[in-house]
Amino acid sequence: MGKKQPVERRKDERFQTGKNTYALLRARGSKLGRVIDISKGGLAFRYVSVGERLKGPLELDLLSHQYDYRIDKIPVKIITDLEIANKKAFKSTILKRVGVQFGKLTREQKSKLEHFIRDHAVDETSQEQVETLRQGTAHPDKDQLE
Repeated sequence: MGKKQPVERRKDERFQTGKNTYALLRARGSKLGRVIDISKGGLAFRYVSVGERLKGPLELDLLSHQYDYRIDKIPVKIITDLEIANKKAFKSTILKRVGVQFGKLTREQKSKLEHFIRDHAVDETSQEQVETLRQGTAHPDKDQLE
């Protein structure tokens, strides 16, 4: 029998971010990792772990060097903190994927988050189209290029 697929719990649409978008989790021994995806309700990112488990209400900074963008001290709750199968960076370290849910945002944080998603993130469908075009397997109509 195969493994069961995880149940999708997000209610908001996920968006991909640029390669230079990072989350800095303010915990004992802060964690910095590349953002995998983001929504209005939370985000997921990869980070290198040395065996510790993340827990408790925390704060996170969203950073994008590519867009010179930063949102500080976003309250978050850890939803998942999972080892990425067979992805050990070094013998004593483990690559992990953490999913966080945003807590109560200030008006400014909410506005900046909405702006970031609207102007700098790509929905998963559009991302697939971009990748197809990069690989040269699709021939866009003239209208799509304009």
